[in-house]
Amino acid sequence: MKTLNYRSSAVALSLAASLLLAGCEREPQVATVENHSISAQALMAEAERLNVPKHSADLHRLLEQLIDRHAAVAQLKALKLDEDPSFQRAYRKLVMDTLLEHFETALAPSLSVTEDEARAVYEKDIKHYTQPRRVRIALIEFEADSPVAFESHQQLSALPITEREALFSRLAVSHSKHRPSRYRGGDVGFFSEGKPSTTWHTDVINAGLALTESGALSPVIQTSNAQYILRLLETEPETVQPFKDVKNNIMSALKADKLREIKHTAKAQLRNNLSIERDAAVLASLVDPEAKSIAVATEPTLPAAPLN
Repeated sequence: MKTLNYRSSAVALSLAASLLLAGCEREPQVATVENHSISAQALMAEAERLNVPKHSADLHRLLEQLIDRHAAVAQLKALKLDEDPSFQRAYRKLVMDTLLEHFETALAPSLSVTEDEARAVYEKDIKHYTQPRRVRIALIEFEADSPVAFESHQQLSALPITEREALFSRLAVSHSKHRPSRYRGGDVGFFSEGKPSTTWHTDVINAGLALTESGALSPVIQTSNAQYILRLLETEPETVQPFKDVKNNIMSALKADKLREIKHTAKAQLRNNLSIERDAAVLASLVDPEAKSIAVATEPTLPAAPLN
């Protein structure tokens, strides 16, 4: 079993004595684990990082933690566990994550988003923040060859525009093929400009959008499967969301875009100034032509790298 040697004097006294040796060429050491030394500077840097007081008991405790870490590395190497493929994968991932964090931190200043940037996006994509004109429609859906459609239209047209609702509702109950709306006065909700419908024929949508006065009727609309009479219930004009209402969402989206770009740039920097060669022939020789691709990518196992 390998032994761990370190000075047995009080850590605080060791540090005080070490710091007096300013003219000494060798950096003061507070402990050694095998051939690895723990310097006074390293101990104090860790104490500052962890906000540990410079009290004897606290510095003792911190030193023991550092010794445990170095001892673990020494035992790992003694058992050659650092050559284990699973350890190598974890080690490489840690190295890559550390480098990515370093690169991303360096690029972080470019992550800020200004209000002017957000406004430029808003103005460029103003249609995205625009609610098109909508019309709320009631309709009666008749059989395609039924003469009742034109008779009903004549009855409705004979009434003043403000007095058609009751008769329209009765006709919907009596004749409409569209069961969801027949007992609701024919109300089928809103048709929106520029938005196609999967429920209604284009001619029906266009006829509804052509109505401008509340209570107005469309002509009888003939399609291959049915006839329709439409009545306008209400109109909602086109509206645009104010910039102040969407600014925060735009800025969040821009920040997310910049963060993705930073991560992409940081990953590209992993290969900067490195000589990388690939042998396409060797790779091709490893391919199984009958293998099926999988969606989840797996990290390739590389040759074990030395742990210093």
